[in-house]
Amino acid sequence: VCSSDLNCGEKEKTGRCDKNAKANATLANLRFQYGVPHYRLAKIQGQMGMGLPEGTQYKMLLQVFFAALPVYKYLLYLAAQGYLLKADDTGIKILDWLAGKGPPTKTHKTPRKKAVTSAIVSKLEGGKTIVLYLTGGQEAGKNMGEILKKRNTNEGPPLYMCDALAANNPGQEIKVIQLYCLTHARRGFIDIRNSFPEKCDHVINELKLVWKTDKEAKKIGRAHV
Repeated sequence: VCSSDLNCGEKEKTGRCDKNAKANATLANLRFQYGVPHYRLAKIQGQMGMGLPEGTQYKMLLQVFFAALPVYKYLLYLAAQGYLLKADDTGIKILDWLAGKGPPTKTHKTPRKKAVTSAIVSKLEGGKTIVLYLTGGQEAGKNMGEILKKRNTNEGPPLYMCDALAANNPGQEIKVIQLYCLTHARRGFIDIRNSFPEKCDHVINELKLVWKTDKEAKKIGRAHV
């Protein structure tokens, strides 16, 4: 995609990796997918007689970053056009943040330590699916709200599937057709079933009909529902 034109609401041109593009991409993969630290790779390269200092690795990763950034922005734009979006958060640890080097919180201005990864899935017309992983201090609702601000104005509100948590709310100004997770709702009745067996069994049995209908609808296909 080097030097490609991408239209993500505003026309952007991708950056260009130099002649070591494959080496740069391999380095990024080792660092961020497999967690190989710069110092460790520098030692491995040194033992093989081909030095690759940490500073050089950093410069190589910067080239990958600037080349891939417009692609990332374009994925955000495309995700905003989906007819169905799903979101969920998972708590993670960022070592610098735990060491007190995180960004300041809005309320107390103290370094933030809590971090989450928001997994966002967007289903597009035509069968394509976009999966995004956004890591930082923002929860799924705020991330979803920022993405949906990129939605074309001629598109209607999308279906938005999430847990019934305030953290998943994209904001009042964002128009969505809200769908909440029935699996979590059913789990709540399972948890209190020993205390209210008859009433809980009634709800659980009624939910069976919902999942049965959902299964039949998937067989028919979305175009006929």
